[in-house]
Amino acid sequence: MFIKELRERLNLTQSEFAKNLNINQAIVSRYENKKLTPTSEFIIRLIKTFNTNPNFIFFGKEPYLNENTYKNEISQELNQLIDELSLYENEKNIISELENSALEKIISLVSDKEIWERLFSLLFKIDRKLYTITLFICRVSKRLETKNKTHKAYLASIINSFDDKDFSKLNECMKMDLITLFNEKFTEEEAKIIIEDCLVVFKHIEKTAPIHKMIELGKN
Repeated sequence: MFIKELRERLNLTQSEFAKNLNINQAIVSRYENKKLTPTSEFIIRLIKTFNTNPNFIFFGKEPYLNENTYKNEISQELNQLIDELSLYENEKNIISELENSALEKIISLVSDKEIWERLFSLLFKIDRKLYTITLFICRVSKRLETKNKTHKAYLASIINSFDDKDFSKLNECMKMDLITLFNEKFTEEEAKIIIEDCLVVFKHIEKTAPIHKMIELGKN
């Protein structure tokens, strides 16, 4: 997004820009440096406060201001955009709440919460939190019959089974780092507990997840 370019067109310092928008200057800096994705609430406030042209914000297309509308008067098109942005933000919040609820359910089913919190911390490095944990649990459980390794080696092999079909951004280097971290952070006994807990959680997932999803997550 063209946040910095808009501020410069308005001849405002970061401090002045932030003050007009009633937000912290550090947040403005992170938006401009692409270290943080602007929220829909921020974009809406930007449009309303400066009468900004959304095409400039998103695509850098002139004019940077809405020439055909007065300041603080939002056209029908802008109102529609604002509604869509608000809906998108609400959907993200709902999805996040559902994901957190599902992760809390998993924690409630396992025997050692501290071990699983460490496992979450490790696997969340891949992102897509609920998907990652569910994929891990299903593969651990469905491939257990073929287990001919130590508990740690078996779980490491499950992590090693992840590929770019599962996670588009996962590469071999990241995967090896995860396996190394796993071997450093977990004992053989803890690996055994994780496997046992996976079977408990898997039985719960079997009762609640669509069968085609189960097949997909556990496939070889």
